[in-house]
Amino acid sequence: MKKQIAQILVFSSVIGMLYACSGNQTESSAEKTDSTATAGSSNYACPMHTSVKSDKPAACDSCGMELEKVK
Repeated sequence: MKKQIAQILVFSSVIGMLYACSGNQTESSAEKTDSTATAGSSNYACPMHTSVKSDKPAACDSCGMELEKVK
């Protein structure tokens, strides 16, 4: 009986961790950042994530790096 309870707890924990780590977000950070910047006004971009852009200096939503000025 104790073995069955332990197995159920382990199974439930694994399922819970998989669900929590699956990345179920309503809007990705790249989409959120792109929607805040208007077309043609993005003067800064992340060197690692080129889809993350801003019109002012900021940090990348995906990796935290500082956005660099686009030439």
